[in-house]
Parts: sequence; structure tokens; C-alpha cells
Amino acid sequence: MQNFASLFEQADRLQPRVPVAVAGGDDTTVIEALAETTRRGWTQPLLCGDCPSMQRTADQCGVDHSLFQWVEADRPASTAVALIKESRAAMLMKGQIATPDLMRAVLDSQSGLRTGATIGQIVLMEIPKDDRCFLLTDTGINLRPSTEQLFEMISGAATISQSIGCRSPHVAMMAASEKENQAMPETLLASMLQEMKSTYSHNTSQTGQVDFTLHGPTSFDLAYSKTAIQRKRLTDERFHVADVMVFPNLLSANLTVKAIMYTAECSFGGTLFGAACPIVFMSRADDVATRIRSIAFALSQVTCSA
Repeated sequence: MQNFASLFEQADRLQPRVPVAVAGGDDTTVIEALAETTRRGWTQPLLCGDCPSMQRTADQCGVDHSLFQWVEADRPASTAVALIKESRAAMLMKGQIATPDLMRAVLDSQSGLRTGATIGQIVLMEIPKDDRCFLLTDTGINLRPSTEQLFEMISGAATISQSIGCRSPHVAMMAASEKENQAMPETLLASMLQEMKSTYSHNTSQTGQVDFTLHGPTSFDLAYSKTAIQRKRLTDERFHVADVMVFPNLLSANLTVKAIMYTAECSFGGTLFGAACPIVFMSRADDVATRIRSIAFALSQVTCSA
């Protein structure tokens, strides 16, 4: 799986620039990140919001106005989504805007970006000290996904994994234990999803299913560390370090990803998948570097689908 340095190199070779519709451009980290990606030749930003206010923020950052196209918008999320629908942009970016406002525009049944697939957040995590890169989902959207939604998210995450260099990803269905336990329903999900995978694999052309191996139930130590697998003497082929970790609910996913972000020496970036285009999607509290990494991650999905 590619790390962020590799994704940056890939974006540096990208031609032509990818037009990015930004919902809520009045933020220093958004403007500074997009100024850098535009100077590098990655992006062509269209900033949606209050133009005078956004331009004042650009002035505060010392950023040249000519790097951006300014789009006046009372409802930045709806305007940015409309730019995607009109093919004026190929990628959407969450800026200084609340998640519910963005998602209302994305999920609108008439004017939104629904494709029929489950939409979820996926985060690429890189931990250099362990030479580990892996994906986590869904860390930001679905509270309690159904088994059908989980399977769609697994397929979507596996596709993204392939787009960043992992041809046959190992996907772990996460739980607190590697043993099935009726008192812990999440430990039973892996078996149910394996049955769904077996059923759908008979017609991959219809489902669009990509090649992946599903493991689980898997505790975090086993999904993360080959050493943990060896120490527990788990020689069964069901146990393998994960390229993709899929969580049973938002609580477990969000707590895990934020615990890693705030306590480990790591790099990360995130997007939404399942919509009509990749969506750069992280917290409004993120710094410039995280926004740039998220853009590079999203660009790999644009170029893969192009």
C-alpha cells in the first residue's frame, strides 16, 4: 500500500490539474493547503462561500487570489455539490462547514451525489515507526450500519485499497475479541459477511466486487501486529495483519481513529467514498498538513476512476 510520500509523488505527476469544489473556503488551513496543492500542480480550486470574507482570509495568509476561482454562495455546500453535478469540478472538499450541512447537500435525493452505494468515511493511516499503512472505515458517517451496508463499505474500501497499490487487500472485521460470542453481536458479523461474500462472488460483474480476503472477528492487536498473531500462536489463515479495518459501528471506529491520531506519531488523511466523486473529508480542526494529505489521498481515487 502506498504511503503519503508516494501519493505526493503520484500527485506531482498528475496532468491536468483536478478541479476541486470547496464547501466553505473561509478558513486559513483550507486556503493554505489548497494554495500549496495548486502551486504543485495538483488542483484547480473553486472556493464557495462569502467571497469578500474568503479573500480577506487569503490576504491574511499572503496567498495570491489568482490561485483560486471565487464562487459567491449563501449555501456553500449546495453550491459546491452543484459544481460537481455540472461537471465543473471532479472532486468535493469539506472546508469550514459543519458536517450535517455538507451531508444534507450530498445526500439530497434530487440534487445530491448519491449513487445508490453506502457512503462512508475512510482514513488512510501511516505509522512510520512500524512501517504500517492501513485504512479504517467507517470513522465518521454511519452510526450503526446494517450487514448490507457493512458489505458495501468493505467492497468500497477494498477498491480504494487497490487504487493505492494493494492488489489483494486483507480486510479485518473488527471486534473486541477474535472469538465468536453470542453476548458480543459484533463478533458474529464476520461469519455473516463471509456468507454474503460467497453469495455475491458468483456474479462479480454484477456486484462490482473486487478481490479481497475477509478476516474476523479480529481484535485490534491482531489486525495491526504480526507479532501479536505470533505470540498468541494463531496459525489459522483467518488471522492476518489488515490492510483495511472495518468497524461494526461509528463509536468503535471514531474512538479508535482519534486515539491513534492523538497519541501515535502518525500521518493521516481522509475522504468519503460511495458518492459520485471523492470527497475530501476530515475535521474542521485539522491542520494544513492533514488537509494536503487528504487531498493527495482523494486525488488517487480520482485518477484511478478516470
